[in-house]
Amino acid sequence: MTPKQQVFNLRSLHLVQGLEHDFDAVLATMVRDCRERPGLKRIRKMGVTLQFEPDTNGEDVIVSIQTSNSLPTRVAERYKMMATVKNGLKFSPGAPMRPEQTEMDFEPEE
Repeated sequence: MTPKQQVFNLRSLHLVQGLEHDFDAVLATMVRDCRERPGLKRIRKMGVTLQFEPDTNGEDVIVSIQTSNSLPTRVAERYKMMATVKNGLKFSPGAPMRPEQTEMDFEPEE
């Protein structure tokens, strides 16, 4: 059975295969980022882009639909690292600005 043809407009956009899933995935990414970084006031952007090109038959139109997003860059904590003899780097995960620290500065309470 052949599916019924639809007029292409905003009301029928959700019928494009795969678009609903892609839209929902990008939307979830936007919401998750806002919840994970509520103190970051920079704008998150989501887009749906439609591109149109003529078909070689001169009658039809090829339509491509893409979802996109723009999130503020994630920045990890800064670490001061010591250069090694072989041009590598060493750092102390528990003390970001003290690469020379190898153990805890205090004794645990008993």
